[in-house]
Amino acid sequence: MTPPVQSPFPELLSSNSAPCTDLQSATIWEAIQGARMDIGRIEIAMKQLAAKRSQLKVFVQKNSSILSAIRRLPPEILSEIFALCVCGDPFNPRRRGAWVVARVCRQWRAVAMNTAELWRHFFVPKSGF
Repeated sequence: MTPPVQSPFPELLSSNSAPCTDLQSATIWEAIQGARMDIGRIEIAMKQLAAKRSQLKVFVQKNSSILSAIRRLPPEILSEIFALCVCGDPFNPRRRGAWVVARVCRQWRAVAMNTAELWRHFFVPKSGF
């Protein structure tokens, strides 16, 4: 931890006295300028750190999905889960489970396409022809 910044003449801070000499004034002025320069450097560093933080958050978010347990499920288990997605009235036009799961990723598409139970019933809506 860095020590607190000290005034070159702390006794002047607790009084209404002005600097006694030009040297005191110049010393205080140099201390103020140095502090302003430090503030500028710190603000630049904070912007750089904020950008790095944003990049790291995106990295963590994207790469965390790689470790997801769903990626390690065997095709047989996925097939069972997908079959549950289309249970109920297979002729209900709102039940499009097979089409939905087949669009998630390549692995799911392959499993869905090879699960005959998902494709047993189709609903073909009436067209305006």
